[in-house]
Amino acid sequence: QLWGAGVLVRTDGRAHVWDACELAELRRQPLVATVEVRPFTGEELGQLAEATLGERPGASVIDHILARSGGIPFYGRELLVAHRAGTNRPPDSLVEFIGGRLDRLEPEVRALLRSAAVVGQRMPHRLLAAVANLPDDHLNPMLRQLVEQRVLVADGDGYVFRLALVREVLLLDVLPFEAETL
Repeated sequence: QLWGAGVLVRTDGRAHVWDACELAELRRQPLVATVEVRPFTGEELGQLAEATLGERPGASVIDHILARSGGIPFYGRELLVAHRAGTNRPPDSLVEFIGGRLDRLEPEVRALLRSAAVVGQRMPHRLLAAVANLPDDHLNPMLRQLVEQRVLVADGDGYVFRLALVREVLLLDVLPFEAETL
Protein backbone atom coordinates (compact mmCIF):
# COMPACT_ATOMS: atom_id res chain seq x y z
CA GLN A 1 0.00 0.00 0.00
CA LEU A 2 3.03 2.32 0.16
CA TRP A 3 3.73 2.30 -3.58
CA GLY A 4 3.55 5.87 -4.84
CA ALA A 5 2.82 7.24 -1.38
CA GLY A 6 6.03 9.30 -1.09
CA VAL A 7 7.47 7.46 1.90
CA LEU A 8 10.97 8.20 3.12
CA VAL A 9 12.89 5.44 4.82
CA ARG A 10 16.17 6.47 6.35
CA THR A 11 18.83 4.24 7.76
CA ASP A 12 22.39 4.84 8.68
CA GLY A 13 25.36 2.75 9.44
CA ARG A 14 28.98 2.24 8.73
CA ALA A 15 29.67 0.83 5.30
CA HIS A 16 32.31 -1.56 6.67
CA VAL A 17 29.66 -3.17 8.89
CA TRP A 18 27.21 -3.88 6.07
CA ASP A 19 27.47 -7.01 4.00
CA ALA A 20 29.17 -5.92 0.76
CA CYS A 21 26.55 -7.64 -1.44
CA GLU A 22 23.65 -6.06 0.46
CA LEU A 23 25.26 -2.63 0.24
CA ALA A 24 25.95 -3.00 -3.48
CA GLU A 25 22.36 -4.11 -4.07
CA LEU A 26 20.99 -1.13 -2.16
CA ARG A 27 23.17 1.30 -4.10
CA ARG A 28 21.90 -0.18 -7.38
CA GLN A 29 18.32 0.78 -6.59
CA PRO A 30 17.20 3.90 -8.47
CA LEU A 31 15.37 5.39 -5.49
CA VAL A 32 18.18 4.84 -3.00
CA ALA A 33 20.63 7.61 -2.25
CA THR A 34 23.75 7.07 -0.17
CA VAL A 35 25.61 9.85 1.53
CA GLU A 36 29.20 9.29 2.59
CA VAL A 37 30.10 11.25 5.70
CA ARG A 38 33.79 12.08 5.85
CA PRO A 39 35.83 13.11 8.88
CA PHE A 40 36.06 16.78 9.78
CA THR A 41 39.01 18.83 8.64
CA GLY A 42 40.84 21.18 10.99
CA GLU A 43 38.88 24.10 9.55
CA GLU A 44 35.56 22.35 10.16
CA LEU A 45 36.58 21.43 13.71
CA GLY A 46 37.49 25.10 14.26
CA GLN A 47 34.03 26.12 13.03
CA LEU A 48 32.46 23.57 15.38
CA ALA A 49 34.48 25.06 18.24
CA GLU A 50 33.23 28.55 17.41
CA ALA A 51 29.63 27.35 17.22
CA THR A 52 29.88 25.29 20.41
CA LEU A 53 32.20 27.31 22.62
CA GLY A 54 31.85 30.77 21.13
CA GLU A 55 35.55 30.91 20.36
CA ARG A 56 38.13 29.16 18.25
CA PRO A 57 41.11 27.63 20.07
CA GLY A 58 44.57 28.01 18.60
CA ALA A 59 45.72 25.92 15.67
CA SER A 60 47.83 23.61 17.86
CA VAL A 61 44.79 22.77 20.03
CA ILE A 62 42.65 22.13 16.95
CA ASP A 63 45.35 19.91 15.44
CA HIS A 64 45.75 17.98 18.69
CA ILE A 65 42.01 17.39 19.07
CA LEU A 66 41.67 16.50 15.40
CA ALA A 67 44.41 13.87 15.77
CA ARG A 68 42.82 12.40 18.89
CA SER A 69 39.27 12.38 17.50
CA GLY A 70 40.07 11.17 14.00
CA GLY A 71 37.86 13.98 12.71
CA ILE A 72 34.70 12.43 14.18
CA PRO A 73 32.49 15.43 15.02
CA PHE A 74 30.98 14.00 18.24
CA TYR A 75 34.41 13.06 19.61
CA GLY A 76 35.83 16.42 18.55
CA ARG A 77 33.05 18.37 20.23
CA GLU A 78 33.39 16.46 23.50
CA LEU A 79 37.18 16.95 23.49
CA LEU A 80 36.75 20.67 22.78
CA VAL A 81 34.41 21.02 25.77
CA ALA A 82 36.88 19.10 27.97
CA HIS A 83 39.73 21.33 26.77
CA ARG A 84 37.72 24.42 27.64
CA ALA A 85 37.14 22.94 31.12
CA GLY A 86 40.90 22.69 31.49
CA THR A 87 41.40 18.94 31.16
CA ASN A 88 43.10 16.78 28.58
CA ARG A 89 41.47 13.62 29.96
CA PRO A 90 38.76 12.13 27.74
CA PRO A 91 35.38 13.14 29.18
CA ASP A 92 33.19 10.48 30.80
CA SER A 93 30.76 10.66 27.87
CA LEU A 94 33.49 9.44 25.51
CA VAL A 95 34.96 6.95 27.97
CA GLU A 96 31.53 5.37 28.35
CA PHE A 97 30.72 5.46 24.63
CA ILE A 98 34.06 4.04 23.46
CA GLY A 99 34.28 1.69 26.44
CA GLY A 100 30.84 0.33 25.57
CA ARG A 101 32.02 -0.51 22.07
CA LEU A 102 35.16 -2.17 23.44
CA ASP A 103 33.11 -4.12 25.99
CA ARG A 104 31.50 -6.01 23.09
CA LEU A 105 34.86 -7.65 22.40
CA GLU A 106 35.82 -10.94 24.02
CA PRO A 107 37.76 -10.45 27.29
CA GLU A 108 41.01 -11.81 25.85
CA VAL A 109 40.73 -9.48 22.84
CA ARG A 110 40.25 -6.52 25.21
CA ALA A 111 43.28 -7.71 27.18
CA LEU A 112 45.29 -7.76 23.95
CA LEU A 113 44.13 -4.21 23.18
CA ARG A 114 45.16 -3.00 26.64
CA SER A 115 48.60 -4.52 26.03
CA ALA A 116 48.75 -2.79 22.66
CA ALA A 117 47.79 0.51 24.29
CA VAL A 118 50.68 0.22 26.73
CA VAL A 119 53.09 -0.47 23.85
CA GLY A 120 52.05 2.75 22.09
CA GLN A 121 49.99 4.32 19.34
CA ARG A 122 52.02 2.30 16.82
CA MET A 123 53.30 -1.17 17.58
CA PRO A 124 55.46 -3.55 15.55
CA HIS A 125 53.87 -7.00 15.23
CA ARG A 126 56.85 -8.73 16.85
CA LEU A 127 56.78 -6.46 19.88
CA LEU A 128 53.03 -6.87 20.33
CA ALA A 129 53.36 -10.65 19.96
CA ALA A 130 56.11 -10.70 22.62
CA VAL A 131 54.09 -8.54 25.01
CA ALA A 132 50.88 -10.51 24.45
CA ASN A 133 52.73 -13.80 24.97
CA LEU A 134 50.21 -15.71 22.85
CA PRO A 135 50.85 -18.33 20.17
CA ASP A 136 50.44 -17.04 16.60
CA ASP A 137 47.43 -19.27 15.92
CA HIS A 138 45.66 -17.51 18.80
CA LEU A 139 47.05 -13.99 18.37
CA ASN A 140 46.62 -13.57 14.62
CA PRO A 141 42.83 -14.16 14.49
CA MET A 142 42.37 -11.62 17.29
CA LEU A 143 44.47 -9.06 15.39
CA ARG A 144 42.49 -9.74 12.20
CA GLN A 145 39.26 -9.14 14.14
CA LEU A 146 40.57 -5.83 15.49
CA VAL A 147 41.63 -4.72 12.01
CA GLU A 148 38.31 -5.78 10.47
CA GLN A 149 36.42 -3.91 13.21
CA ARG A 150 38.57 -0.86 12.51
CA VAL A 151 40.04 -0.59 15.99
CA LEU A 152 43.56 -1.18 14.66
CA VAL A 153 44.98 -0.49 11.21
CA ALA A 154 47.65 -2.72 9.70
CA ASP A 155 50.64 -0.48 9.07
CA GLY A 156 53.85 -1.81 7.52
CA ASP A 157 55.27 -4.38 9.93
CA GLY A 158 52.75 -3.70 12.66
CA TYR A 159 49.61 -1.91 13.71
CA VAL A 160 48.39 1.52 14.70
CA PHE A 161 45.30 2.52 16.65
CA ARG A 162 42.85 4.00 14.16
CA LEU A 163 41.88 6.57 16.78
CA ALA A 164 44.29 7.85 19.41
CA LEU A 165 41.26 8.38 21.62
CA VAL A 166 40.57 4.63 21.75
CA ARG A 167 44.09 4.08 23.06
CA GLU A 168 43.57 6.81 25.67
CA VAL A 169 40.36 5.15 26.89
CA LEU A 170 42.10 1.77 27.09
CA LEU A 171 44.96 3.25 29.10
CA LEU A 172 42.47 4.54 31.68
CA ASP A 173 41.70 0.89 32.40
CA VAL A 174 45.33 -0.22 32.83
CA LEU A 175 46.53 -0.42 36.42
CA PRO A 176 50.11 0.69 37.21
CA PHE A 177 51.30 -2.84 38.03
CA GLU A 178 49.84 -4.10 34.73
CA ALA A 179 51.77 -1.47 32.76
CA GLU A 180 54.98 -2.39 34.59
CA THR A 181 54.42 -6.10 33.97
CA LEU A 182 54.04 -5.49 30.26
